[in-house]
Amino acid sequence: MAIKTQPNARKLLVACLIILMMVSTGCKQQATPRPPLSADEVKTIAAEFERITDAHLQSWVNRDYDQMRQVYTEDIVHHDLNDEPFKGIYSVISMAQSFLYYFPDYKNRLVSTFVGHDDGFYVEDSWGWAPEDYMINIFSSDHPLKNYMWMTLRDGKISYWWLFYGEEVFSVQEKPFDSQMQQDYAAVWSSGDSEAVASLYTPEAIRQDTLFSENQHENSATKALATHFFAWYPGVHLTLLETFGEYPKVIKRGGIYTVSVSDPSGQPCDVSMLVLLEPDKSGQKIAQEWVFYNADSLIACGCAQ
Repeated sequence: MAIKTQPNARKLLVACLIILMMVSTGCKQQATPRPPLSADEVKTIAAEFERITDAHLQSWVNRDYDQMRQVYTEDIVHHDLNDEPFKGIYSVISMAQSFLYYFPDYKNRLVSTFVGHDDGFYVEDSWGWAPEDYMINIFSSDHPLKNYMWMTLRDGKISYWWLFYGEEVFSVQEKPFDSQMQQDYAAVWSSGDSEAVASLYTPEAIRQDTLFSENQHENSATKALATHFFAWYPGVHLTLLETFGEYPKVIKRGGIYTVSVSDPSGQPCDVSMLVLLEPDKSGQKIAQEWVFYNADSLIACGCAQ
């Protein structure tokens, strides 16, 4: 009987060894957690960005043109309406004076900020900036229009100011806003499939994570990042909350997303992220991307410690 059972014992032993090897190999192949950012550094970056953009906002609220001179660099450029109509501090302040003269009831307030190392977005509510007979005057403090400001900083001042508009501007002007690319972005970065992510980008696509400093040049690099991303954040899910774009021609377009992850204790947590996209000439693939983050959400979810 002992001789008959020995082969079975060997098979059982071999099976156990295989299982142990699989478990051991699996542990070794577990992804290294994404290195967290420095919470102190993120707070410093966010505080400086908010200080400067708040001074910009307050100078407009208070019609304080002397304060504007302290906010903008001498060579500031203001980009709006698919162009750079205002270059230099005197041109930008003259524009502000004319705008506020014609729209004395103009008001704005800060909604949120999303930061990178040297630039970022601040989102504002605005109202009271159109004649009474203009359709867009439907916006009020209770139903404001959202503006999205891309601000580049230099030496503690704003050197480039790019204005984007929320979807409601396009609907009021009866210009349909196509947010398919932003929706597709949420879908592929939630899919767990790095091939699906790569399919959304051109072969030469440039992706810039402005805070984590993870820049990818070419589609293959973005695919590699996606593989790491899905390992860092198993089950990650992106939800598109709102969209915006250049006006009147939507070239660059963006979205604000929540990125559902787990905090260090394993509890569900949402990072708030703003993504700006520029498609290729076909309008079907992403040619360039910029990513910004809400600082408080990064810290709350343990992505900055």
